[in-house]
Amino acid sequence: MTDWSMLLTKVSFSFFVGLCLGYVFRIFLKIILILCGLVFLLLFGLEYASVVDVNWTNIEQYYDAFFVWLQPHASTFQEFIKSNLPSAGLATAGFLLGFGLKKK
Repeated sequence: MTDWSMLLTKVSFSFFVGLCLGYVFRIFLKIILILCGLVFLLLFGLEYASVVDVNWTNIEQYYDAFFVWLQPHASTFQEFIKSNLPSAGLATAGFLLGFGLKKK
């Protein structure tokens, strides 16, 4: 019985943590997307009014360099998830459920 109780405790906790993280990530993502949209609108407006000159090729190079840096780190994260698959599966289910929760 102790083997099952440890498994159920780990499963329940990982699902609950995933649920909380998904909900918080959804709120965080909304805030970040709104802020980024406002910053880009401000940059587009200032460039259109000829107040500033934005070097878009330089911004594109930083963007591409970030994803080159991110690729090996993402594969390390995938290996971490695969090594903890039972907990990770329920944490992912909780994350997706938390990410999809809506306020009424």
